[in-house]
Amino acid sequence: MPLLRLRGEGRCEGEGGSGGLPPAGVEAVTDSYATAQLNGLKAAILATGGVTLLSFLGTPRLPAGRQSRPRPQDTDAPAGVTGPTL
Repeated sequence: MPLLRLRGEGRCEGEGGSGGLPPAGVEAVTDSYATAQLNGLKAAILATGGVTLLSFLGTPRLPAGRQSRPRPQDTDAPAGVTGPTL
């Protein structure tokens, strides 16, 4: 089931006409529905953008690069041997 189900204006007009509404009423309902869909979409995009911008407030303290730690010396390896040991 999709999270957002939108109906086209043509489908709304068809259903409104078959429901017994006069043509002027069908057009008014269809226009109102289309406007509500656009307003809802704009609000969702605005909210998503706002959350994205707010998330940047927490990122200035994050490290910019990888911080490497010194590798511990392997005390069991003979002198002069490098690389991973099994």
